[in-house]
Amino acid sequence: MRKLRNIIRDVFIGVTTYDTIHSLQRKRFQSECLLMLSIMGDRLGLNTSCYYKLIFIPYWMKRFKQFEEELLREKDFFEKIS
Repeated sequence: MRKLRNIIRDVFIGVTTYDTIHSLQRKRFQSECLLMLSIMGDRLGLNTSCYYKLIFIPYWMKRFKQFEEELLREKDFFEKIS
C-alpha cells in the first residue's frame, strides 16, 4: 500500500511540476547565455569591457562550450517564439 501511494505521489508531482521546472531551467540557461554573451562576446565578434571578463571567466569556462553550442545552433520558428 505504501509503495502504491509513493508511486501515485511521484506521478502526481511529475504531472503537475515537471513542465514548470523544465521551463524555469530553460529560462535560467537563456538568461545565463545573455549574460555570458555580454561578458565573453568578443569570441563571437562582440566588443566588451576587459574588467568584467577578468572577473567572470574563471566561473564560466566550464560552461562555455555549452553556451557556444546554444548560440551557434540553428533554431526553427517554434523555438524562437517559445
